[in-house]
Amino acid sequence: MSEIILAPNDVIALWDHLGTHFGGRVVHKQDAREMLVIARALDMLGVLDQQDFLDRYTTTIWESIYTPFVVGTPSPRYPLISQAIVGPHEFQHIVQHQRDPMGFTPKYLASSACRAGFETEALGTTMEIEWFLLGYVTPAAVRAKMLRDYACSADDIEVTRIALEMRQQVIKRGGVETESGKVSIAFLKERLGI
Repeated sequence: MSEIILAPNDVIALWDHLGTHFGGRVVHKQDAREMLVIARALDMLGVLDQQDFLDRYTTTIWESIYTPFVVGTPSPRYPLISQAIVGPHEFQHIVQHQRDPMGFTPKYLASSACRAGFETEALGTTMEIEWFLLGYVTPAAVRAKMLRDYACSADDIEVTRIALEMRQQVIKRGGVETESGKVSIAFLKERLGI
């Protein structure tokens, strides 16, 4: 399987389709005052460098996705293929919020295990899209280690690694389980004539 080449309009259309399907809005992180406040607070608390937070992390809060890139505009850190993978991951967080509007945010913020569980599901979406677009999946151990940046415990990261290894086997056999993964892949297949 070879990598699927996407044009800027394909990426914009994917994000627009996901926004229409699941709700939500996309905001450029640098334009959002609330993101600047959060970045400053995380830096002061020693959790994450302010500029790293603004430049490297896409952040979803309730039904708003704050991106460090302009959707459809490639950059060295966020080429179009990366944007097409990040979008479905973030929209899966919107799905999670919609499933439990009152509980999602408190659980995500207060519990390493819950946070790891939510991220494991969204990383499953990432792997589904990665497999579809690129024909490979980043190793589960690499994906799980990313949860260090989310203040997840070593035990929760290990559980995530095991869960993602199992998901990889399903994905490599064509399985797509997440809501955002299903909608994204169906949309891209139709749009690209695959």
